[in-house]
Amino acid sequence: MHILFKLKANSLKAILPTLLTLIILTAAPGGALADDGSVTLETLRQTAPARVTFTIDGTVYDVPVILPQADTLPILLCRSAVFNTADLRERYPMEGNPSNMTRIADAYWNHADSTLISYDAGQATLLFGTTDSSTRASLPIGAAPPENDLTTNDLLNLIYARIAEFQGDTSADLRVYRAVAMSGLYHTKSERFTATDGSGVSYRMQVIDETKPVSGKSKGIWNMEFTQYLHNIPIFPNCYSITHELTPENEYRPNPICINGRFLDETTLAIGVGYVREREMLSPDTALAPFSAVAAAIEERIQSGQLKNIFQLSLGYTVFLPDDSDLDAIRDHSPEVDYLLLPTWQICGYDLKDEYYRYYQGNTVPDEQTVMQNLDGKFELRLDAVTAEPIEHLLVDLSAYTQ
Repeated sequence: MHILFKLKANSLKAILPTLLTLIILTAAPGGALADDGSVTLETLRQTAPARVTFTIDGTVYDVPVILPQADTLPILLCRSAVFNTADLRERYPMEGNPSNMTRIADAYWNHADSTLISYDAGQATLLFGTTDSSTRASLPIGAAPPENDLTTNDLLNLIYARIAEFQGDTSADLRVYRAVAMSGLYHTKSERFTATDGSGVSYRMQVIDETKPVSGKSKGIWNMEFTQYLHNIPIFPNCYSITHELTPENEYRPNPICINGRFLDETTLAIGVGYVREREMLSPDTALAPFSAVAAAIEERIQSGQLKNIFQLSLGYTVFLPDDSDLDAIRDHSPEVDYLLLPTWQICGYDLKDEYYRYYQGNTVPDEQTVMQNLDGKFELRLDAVTAEPIEHLLVDLSAYTQ
């Protein structure tokens, strides 16, 4: 394997301090490179810094580098875990008067070999508010929802209880990925925004009116995302969106890791639970790009003007599909679909590939709270951990991993 540095000549001066630091780190005792320049996860754990600094448009970002607590990073072939949810709505009847579309969508998952546990219980309006009338606000990172004594461990235990109830595998290693505390309900108001991108476009949006709390609805909720670990390595949840454009690859992108929920209490909640079971280990370990190549790739993205901020850098798995996959089976969430888990770096930050999603933020550049509390897979960039290149395709040639 050869790691190529595709750096523009005028960017070398800007990245030289970072590269020099990383060259010293990778030359340290115990951090020897293979003949082709690659490293194992064990070597990467010895040589990668705990934090790395990047400067973007004059702002310095001191970024934590998060590595799996594992010695090897295998390549895995997986399939979705299954649940028997045939009697889900007998156990948890719908409240209120849901639309026919809601009933049809809900019933789609309720069968004996479902790949997802998905349902609402209690009054949905207490979780989500009512359209154009009331809503909740995300509270700062690290906050807890007001008047709500549920802990994140309580919520994880609740997820495991539902897995057991619907005959799933309770030995799956699930952990908290992101926990967003949300306020009590507030009334909304219409507010006009002007795009900050220089286009002059003006539009109205419904936003929270912090001067008008909804009487008797001050209790906050947890908006949670969990993920699965295999071999002590996290699978980054949500399918990675290469672009917002609707291409066949994006339309059918794999999303077997879906473990999330909104929780007011143990009876008023909305959850979705889907994860994978390992089918085959295709390789016991992976030859990874050295950290210097990863840092160089990030610097190149910065110098090209595409990466606008960065708050966290993590190594884990992304879900890919063999390129000969049955796309209709993926769309139908068949338990017979094979998923490929490959090592990737996740950059939590705003990259121009996600510019489309700024509309939902008033066309401003997403800040740290917006990026780090996003539960929809937006505002991140992922790099192939083998080549240190941005991921451009989710359909891959499986034969390259089975020879």
